[in-house]
Amino acid sequence: MDRNRKNIIIDEIHYWKSNHLLPEEYCNFLLALYTEGEASEEDYSPSSRTSSSIWQSLFVALIILLVPVSFLVIYFTNLHSLMQMGIITIFLCVAFACIFYYKNKTSIYIHAAYLVFFLILLLLTVYGASLLPFTFWLVQGMVVLNCALWIYIGYTKQLVYLKVSGIIGLTLWVANIFFNFSIV
Repeated sequence: MDRNRKNIIIDEIHYWKSNHLLPEEYCNFLLALYTEGEASEEDYSPSSRTSSSIWQSLFVALIILLVPVSFLVIYFTNLHSLMQMGIITIFLCVAFACIFYYKNKTSIYIHAAYLVFFLILLLLTVYGASLLPFTFWLVQGMVVLNCALWIYIGYTKQLVYLKVSGIIGLTLWVANIFFNFSIV
């Protein structure tokens, strides 16, 4: 049986036991059956789940902080451009690693990792394009490619917020081109 499914069943049995929905003997038997006699009572205590949840929330908060730190690195430091791009690339790799870490877990935290990854990718590609010649067209192309990537990943992973973000981004890009077209 899938580990995640077992954990859900074990949590449900603990809920039954704590709310006296089943006799304690039945709950103990079911717990011994599903944990294969290996888990102790404190492994599934509410305090251990709460501390794990606190650490997960703290970890996600640190991941989300990568986006404003990325802006700070690019716009408020006097580092060389390649150094700035290197730091942002490290942040991008961290966000990508978080996607892989949460990939097999049915956790809401993977969505934060996706959002951070795609925002940092947009920031990195637009900043990198702005450093090259023909800046206007390269930046426009990077915005379109990022929005198209968001739509594609949104369809393949069934993530509505990515599809909507990509469509809104392309719509704003088209509106910008038609109503404010000026080559700088």
